[in-house]
Amino acid sequence: MALRAFRWSALAMAIALAPAPAHAAAVDAAFVDGTFTFSPGIGPFPQTVTFTFSGGCPSLGVPTFAEVPGDSGGVTLGECSSLTLSGTLTSASCGVGEGSGSFSLREPDGDTASGSFVMVSVGVIALLAMPLTYADDGGTGMAVGAFELTPSLAAPPSDTCIGTMSTALGAGVISGLHT
Repeated sequence: MALRAFRWSALAMAIALAPAPAHAAAVDAAFVDGTFTFSPGIGPFPQTVTFTFSGGCPSLGVPTFAEVPGDSGGVTLGECSSLTLSGTLTSASCGVGEGSGSFSLREPDGDTASGSFVMVSVGVIALLAMPLTYADDGGTGMAVGAFELTPSLAAPPSDTCIGTMSTALGAGVISGLHT
């Protein structure tokens, strides 16, 4: 898990430090981990579920959040204190489907980036797009995110797709541009 976390963190930092388009005032990137909760639970049959994610930037000994330029100039590096997601997923089977929702990311300096997203999920991978809804520092822009879910394998088949998966650990990256 630590190696995977480091790879996601390195990807987030690379995205954050890449040159921003001329119209973007700032670029944010965060590596996050936490827990997804699904209600009534994801199973093998078509259904619509509500989901939440609660987590934040982990402490890995390297920055897991970056904003370029930072709110006070230069580069802001650190750890975000929280990320929350909530929404709905229409699943064809075992989490393969489409969804939408809203998010809130609490930055190291106390600012909050927020917005709405659309999502495509393929099993344990979820891709998020925030087309022109990423709001931070009084501006808006676009953002993307990718999450990997790790279902509990403590007692299969419960809490897996074969039974009903009600929770899963998740790790991923969110990167956004805003004016």
